[in-house]
Amino acid sequence: MGFSAYSRYWVNAVYVHPEYVRQGIGTELLKAIENEACSQNVNTLAVCASITAKPFYEASGYQEFGKTYITSTSGIYLPCSRMQKWLSSPTEGEQLASDGLTVICRFLQWILTGK
Repeated sequence: MGFSAYSRYWVNAVYVHPEYVRQGIGTELLKAIENEACSQNVNTLAVCASITAKPFYEASGYQEFGKTYITSTSGIYLPCSRMQKWLSSPTEGEQLASDGLTVICRFLQWILTGK
């Protein structure tokens, strides 16, 4: 039906089988990630969202803060949005490390393309 993957500060994946989309399953999977992050005292999450996933994350309160891309195995550039959501109020001086997000976006590229 679906799955989600999370590592401290990063939503690695939220996937719902096409037969089950638009039934709230993805939202529940994302809420589970957010609840787990909060239980670990993580107050912000980031994601490298595809163009098609961007509205899903926006509807869940994520905000875009940059653009990036993933390169497919055939060399096609797939545009993505760097997005984040504060799960609790940020403390003074706290901000998301964009270099770290670039690393996770490249990791996602590696997972999807093997490169």
